[in-house]
Amino acid sequence: MTNYSDPHVSLDDNGITIHRYRFPSGDKSIAYGAIQSVEVVPLNVLARWRIWGGSMTHWFHLDTGRPKKKRAIVLDLGSGPMPVVTPNDLDTVVAQLREKLAADRFKTSDN
Repeated sequence: MTNYSDPHVSLDDNGITIHRYRFPSGDKSIAYGAIQSVEVVPLNVLARWRIWGGSMTHWFHLDTGRPKKKRAIVLDLGSGPMPVVTPNDLDTVVAQLREKLAADRFKTSDN
């Protein structure tokens, strides 16, 4: 059963799926147990205009609407680039992650 879904991310009972994560349109599924920490961060100008891709530390899914967004969710999986997601309703996604994950997995309060 899906608890939340938009073109960028879906949450269900098993985990989170990031849509359009890999080229050309592959999704990335992450079990809740694999998430070591969650952080809500403000997007600076450079991050807003990173439509897809990233670096050795962070990876942004394809989101052509990102330039209009102010915040993102960073998921630390313990290794590899940390997925950075910009759902359409960030507050709802954070609330649902809080329901699924232990409180100590959240690095900061919502920005």
